[in-house]
Amino acid sequence: MTTTTSPATAADSFARHLTTPTPPAEGQPWTAQSLAVGAAGTALFHIERAHTGNGTWQQAHTWIKSAVANDISAADTSGLYLGVPAVAFMLSCATTTDSGRYHDVLATMDRHVTDLVHRRADAAGTRVRSGRRPTFHEYDVFYGMTGIGAHLLRRAPAGNAMERVLSYLVALTRPTRDNDHVELPGWWVGHDPHLTQSEQFPGGHANLGAAHGITGPPSSAGSTSGGRTAPADLGGRNTSTSATSTREHPARPVRPGPAGVTEPPASPARGNSLPSPATTPPDSTCMRTPWPAA
Repeated sequence: MTTTTSPATAADSFARHLTTPTPPAEGQPWTAQSLAVGAAGTALFHIERAHTGNGTWQQAHTWIKSAVANDISAADTSGLYLGVPAVAFMLSCATTTDSGRYHDVLATMDRHVTDLVHRRADAAGTRVRSGRRPTFHEYDVFYGMTGIGAHLLRRAPAGNAMERVLSYLVALTRPTRDNDHVELPGWWVGHDPHLTQSEQFPGGHANLGAAHGITGPPSSAGSTSGGRTAPADLGGRNTSTSATSTREHPARPVRPGPAGVTEPPASPARGNSLPSPATTPPDSTCMRTPWPAA
């Protein structure tokens, strides 16, 4: 006879096994801020249980603190699954408008995410004008603008950063031409499915997957853009006063002082396969976030 376990019972079992965070492996502190295998991802589990009354905020806070115990990547390579956007997403799930929980630190994360979007949109504009092809990491869900945009749709759908993301995704749909004047979609990447150059894909390829391909942007952002019309080009920062603030509610302090900026560890060499968002390290600016005791 087959024995079945209810979802609630299974969740309780997982919770009993996920009580104490395990420190990241030596030399890989960034894995803690991964939604795929790090403390940030486990924190989401405890956050949801706390919201439903099946767990406590003390349990969630333990994992949240573990996720931000080391430098948080604010590098241009950070995205929804790793770094500042991942931490911001985690905290936004824990924050409610009727509580002061994490509002102050989330406002700091908002500023870093906004700056990241502007830098990445500017870099994408430069890339487009140079005639170079994009990579998965420029626009995909794990690392790219699509994943960051999915977070912004939850956090600041009418903000300037969201407008830059939508503008970028619109620009990505415009056809371009290769060196032989063959018309290709703007999202045609210049590498093979493993982020390398190979004889099987001499001119790159068009990926139709949701994680790293073109179906990710419309499923994550396009269908829920709220009727906004994106600008016709990548352009510069939009200073329109119509963009609403991401900090509409008064914030209560939850940590001492602002986040500082530090230098991260050096990046190890990447292999020939597509790296997991859980194992790709930060490779430029990081920010240190001090956290109080629970």
